Amino acid sequence: MESSPERKLLLASARSKLTPEGRRRIADLADSDLDWDRLATVSYAHGIAPLIYHSLVESDAIGVVPAAVAQKLRNSYYANAARNSLLYDDLKKLLLALRQEEIDVIVLKGAALAETVYSHRALRPMSDIDLLVRKGQLSKVESKLLDIGYLFDGHGKAKEFYLEHRYHWVFAKRSDISIEIHWHIKRPERPFSIDIDGFWERAQWTKIAGVGALVLSPEDLMLHLCQHFWKHNLAGGIRPLCDIAENTSYYGDGIDWTKIANISSEWGMNAGSYLVLSLARELLDAPIPKGFLSDIKPVNFNMEVINWAKEAVLGYGECPLIFPDLLKLFWKGRSAKERWAVLQKILSRKTVAGYGADSSAAKRASLYYPLRIKYLLTQYGPTVGRLWVGDQTIRAAAETEEKQQRLTKWLSDSFLNAPH
Repeated sequence: MESSPERKLLLASARSKLTPEGRRRIADLADSDLDWDRLATVSYAHGIAPLIYHSLVESDAIGVVPAAVAQKLRNSYYANAARNSLLYDDLKKLLLALRQEEIDVIVLKGAALAETVYSHRALRPMSDIDLLVRKGQLSKVESKLLDIGYLFDGHGKAKEFYLEHRYHWVFAKRSDISIEIHWHIKRPERPFSIDIDGFWERAQWTKIAGVGALVLSPEDLMLHLCQHFWKHNLAGGIRPLCDIAENTSYYGDGIDWTKIANISSEWGMNAGSYLVLSLARELLDAPIPKGFLSDIKPVNFNMEVINWAKEAVLGYGECPLIFPDLLKLFWKGRSAKERWAVLQKILSRKTVAGYGADSSAAKRASLYYPLRIKYLLTQYGPTVGRLWVGDQTIRAAAETEEKQQRLTKWLSDSFLNAPH
């Protein structure tokens, strides 16, 4: 897969610590003929615009960036710094409150990464704060969240539903800050196994927002990042790979790769771990040992999946999004039976009833068919028209979506067929 100059610069800049060679490479790439608007747009889509700005400044290449694009990237950096400051202020209050009640908590994902493995907390955007607590202490944690202005946000479902079918509660404030309180990191029905007690046994103390707090061990953090990226079908671009590369570089020789291999095998995650860590090594030069990858590579691993995954990750945000069902309706090679099945799905009574405002909507679903059809025509009509007449951009996006669906199916099959 040939990389554009913009992709090359994106990958070279997607790290918080640069070597002298890395700085020179960024400067050379920035001095070439680039579509800077495209680079900025894709940087935002991948969630790494602050990181790109940081690297351009560190390599003294920001001076060749067009003023409007440089300002856009600069704004992303300072806006993220300001937002993260608010997030960490609330996190500090909560951590102190939980400490007073002797409630153990592990800080997960972005809030832990931005404060530890990245060189500055402004470099890692966060949509929310993720914390892991013991299930038996949920009510105490909720009480402390209420004290600092958070309310449970169940999107219409009761807490009991999440306790039975999910693995976290969400609490939100009017300031658009939310906190996810996890008692696990996977749904109960998922076929693979994760030893959550092992997380607690191996967790390590550090300082987050100036407060002593637990974070995952480097090995558990690595596997959690892989699992999170994998379960979301590698959506979101290269930022999850940046997290893995930063984690690997930060802990260096402190990472026990044999332990990672053993835990990944015990959890039935080798296929996903191998795929994600191979991508991090190839795309971002993450210092992941080749021998380790050989050890966890499943027998008969389909290497074509690596190419599907690279296209999905690198192409994120570059193509118009295609509603998958549109491909089955209007793309080549579909039988009449397949098309009819799609129509039944997107116009099902249950789906159409969702346009109603109350629980009796299902009984009056026929009243909402015009709303459903109007939505489909408004949302996807122009794309369907371009797909139908053979528009090259849409055709490319459709082909990308086809590969994404194959990747999604492979990931799903890997979950189901993993040894447990």
